[in-house]
This record gives sequence, C-alpha cells and structure tokens, in this order.
Amino acid sequence: MYGNGYQYGQEGEWLGELLAVPVDPRYHEPVTVVQFDHQYEALWAGTESGMLYTLQCPMLTRYSSWPAHPSSVLDLLVLSDCAVSVSSSRVVLSSHGGFTRAAANLTDQADGWVSAVVEPGTGSGRLLLAGSSGQLYTHDLITNKVTLQGGGPVAGDGLTHLCGPVGHRGAVAAATAAGRVLLIDSRTTWQSTSTTIAHSGGISAIDVSGDMLATCGYSRRMGTLVDDNCIKVFDSRSALRPLYTVACACPGMLAWHPATACTLLAASPTGMFTITDPSNPATLEQYQVDTAGDSLRCAAVSPSGESFVFGGGGGYCHLWSASMTPRVTARSRTIQKLTQPQRQSKKTVITESGPFSAAPSPQSLLLDSARAAGATS
Repeated sequence: MYGNGYQYGQEGEWLGELLAVPVDPRYHEPVTVVQFDHQYEALWAGTESGMLYTLQCPMLTRYSSWPAHPSSVLDLLVLSDCAVSVSSSRVVLSSHGGFTRAAANLTDQADGWVSAVVEPGTGSGRLLLAGSSGQLYTHDLITNKVTLQGGGPVAGDGLTHLCGPVGHRGAVAAATAAGRVLLIDSRTTWQSTSTTIAHSGGISAIDVSGDMLATCGYSRRMGTLVDDNCIKVFDSRSALRPLYTVACACPGMLAWHPATACTLLAASPTGMFTITDPSNPATLEQYQVDTAGDSLRCAAVSPSGESFVFGGGGGYCHLWSASMTPRVTARSRTIQKLTQPQRQSKKTVITESGPFSAAPSPQSLLLDSARAAGATS
C-alpha cells in the first residue's frame, strides 16, 4: 500500500497527514531532531542553528523557543518534565519554558558529543554521553559534573549513536562510525560485551525495544558509500544475533512503536516511510510524505502510538495520525496541556514614612522571573 493521502491501515483505521507547519515561520531552518513529550501534549524540536522549540499538539502551535546550543542539536532525550539536548560541545537540561536547569560544555576540543542516554540504574539523575572519538562521558544532572570514563575509548573507530537500555540487564547499545554495534555495560566499566558488524559503511539510525535492536545504514561498493536498502533486526538476549532483515528503500530513521509489539517505523529522507512487523513481511505498509522537495531529517512516534511526526530540511514538521484528535501521552487519563504562566503584577507602594524593607528584594525578583520561565524548584 502506497500513497500520500489517507490510506486504510491494517487495523481498520485511516492513516494520513493532519498538518504540516514550520517550527518558526520567520526563519525556515532544518529540523534535526524531534521527540514527543511524556507528560504533556507537546512536541520538542531542535534545529540546525541550536534552537529548541516546544510545540502544542495536535496543532503544533509554538509554546516557547530559545537558543540552547551554539551549533546543531544532534540528540534530544525527553525526561519526565524536562528534556536533555546534545550538541557537539554542549549538553543542556531544559524545562518546557526554556529555563536551563543544568548545562555543561565539552572542554576537549579534539572530541565532540554525538548522542546521550540515561545511564541504567540511576533513574534520571545521570547521563551517558558518547564522544565522536570513542570516549564515554557521564553527566551528573544533580551536581552538573561531567566525568570522562577511564579505560580508554570504547570503540577505536568512534561512536555515532547511543540507545538503551537493552532488555533488563542494564546494557546500552552503541553504534560506531565503521558500522559496528556494541553492547556496553557499567558492570564491565563500559567495555564491549558483544559486537557485530551491522552495516559496512556506517550506521545512520538505531533503536531498541526490549531485547530487539534495529539498525539501518550504508554499505561500501567499489569504495563508494551507498544506502543499504534493508533494515536489520538483532536479538540481544545472550549476544547480538541477526534475527530479521526487512527490505526497505533507503531507510534513514527508525522508531519502534511504543504501543504495538514488534512494530517498526522506518523513514527515508525522500519522504517515504514504512510501518511493518519485522517478523511478518506481509504487514508492510508504505506511505509518502509531501515534503515539497525537502528531505526528511528526523522522525518520532508518540508514547500513545497515535501520532507520527517527521522533521524536514525546510523547517517543517509533518504530523501524521489515524485520528483527527490524536493524543500524545499514554499515562494520564486527562489531556494535560502546557499553559503559559500568568504574570502577577505586584505593585508595592511605599509612603514617605514607610520602611525600605517593604520594597521587593532583588532575590525575590529573580525567583519570580525563574518561575515565569518554567522553573519548578
């Protein structure tokens, strides 16, 4: 099944594009990463210039925007009521309104951060950061301290992606620039416990669902990099073992469906995306996003599984769903919307005989400004 309008899906629902809007109507810059919020009906988006946006769903109206990084946003990790964004030289923990709760800069100019994941076993208090040189860093969000993990590089060919946790063992999957997939664990000082070559020319996307790990990437033919027209799924219960290979035209983005078991979304920069069950190729469905000539840069699935969003090189976000009123979150029974803080105008009148202590202190003014920006503590 293939089309760019509403198509009849395997569950008896009509899947189609609800709307396509620019994240910033004034400046159309490429959207590099998108993620749905886990608590509110909202969408996070990062751009090539380092801007972060929070958008209200399902109309994708802008709630707030702020410059968070000096360069392109490479990864976005959504936590309970905030999000972690990563660029090559900076990692920032931000609230929905743009308040910076924690931030750290990379001091080693010879290295560059490429991806981040929550370190297993630490709740949401510590991050694991991957460097392009193959080094691993930990960022404690409570103390705001970045530490280089000892023992040398995890991969001599450099890291490109981190994803996890894998299964229930607390391992993390890592992709290298040479196309290898590694399983690393804190119990082995983040050294590789299992490895396999997934794509000989490099890995463009990786995602984990339970014990299954999906990858897509490139291969080398006569010294030239070409797209691998397939998706590879691995079983990681004992070691990385090839499980399925799904034919797909030039996949560049992957996302497991959070609500339907063993359902995978694969999108191509050309605008075509596929929804399939890797264990049953007969369930494959193909759709086309009308990108107006722009390429797709990123994709995400909402926690409820009702919405898909694609970020384009022209600055547009394309929202697809089988419902005219899709929900983003799956935990709450009531729809929780982001609300703009109401500014309270407190006028303090001091008479000629009144004390100066009645005037607001600079500290109270700073606290009021922080609360208006979204600070909760």
